[in-house]
Amino acid sequence: MGEVLNKLLNAMNGRTTLIYGPAGSGKTNLSLWLLSMLSQGTSNSSTNYFLSTEGMSFLYLIDRFNLEENTLFINIISENHLIDTVLKMLLDSSRRASVIVVDSINSLYRAELATSSRAGYYMNIALALLSIIKRKNSSSVILTAQVKAGDNDVGISGYKTLLFWSDIVIKLVKKEVEREAVLVYPRSLSKLRFKFTVGEYGVRVIS
Repeated sequence: MGEVLNKLLNAMNGRTTLIYGPAGSGKTNLSLWLLSMLSQGTSNSSTNYFLSTEGMSFLYLIDRFNLEENTLFINIISENHLIDTVLKMLLDSSRRASVIVVDSINSLYRAELATSSRAGYYMNIALALLSIIKRKNSSSVILTAQVKAGDNDVGISGYKTLLFWSDIVIKLVKKEVEREAVLVYPRSLSKLRFKFTVGEYGVRVIS
């Protein structure tokens, strides 16, 4: 699988990873692939979660990846729904959350900004609850965040809040055919990068 990916997967275990990039850069596909890799061999008594904030389009991608049967997929419709869902994970003693993905977590934040001055407050609560679950269960948490084409890194909606709660940050660069994942944080991993393609086969790492 390669030294870079082995280092990345080992680093992601029990930590929160933020993946950001423009639309079409492969965030959802990469997060599903990482979910499949990190959840391999997880106990039947544990549960993996994929939370989508952008509808059910991810359903068309599931068959591309070798996901464990103990994976739950949930369509999140609001910041309050996200908080309620994560709180239930925390309080459910019958299920240990092993790997948790929240796809496009800042899309809810961007929508709330137009109508509420407390948008950052709600996202902060959700991230704090995820952090508690991570510490309690040694869970791996993956967050994806979308940026508009041309935005700089600090232009990501909710970037400072997301960065505060993240242990690892990965920037995706969309190229003509391939995508490149660049680790920008922490400094110990900042020189790592890899290229990949996305298709009906899922994710294929090419270098």
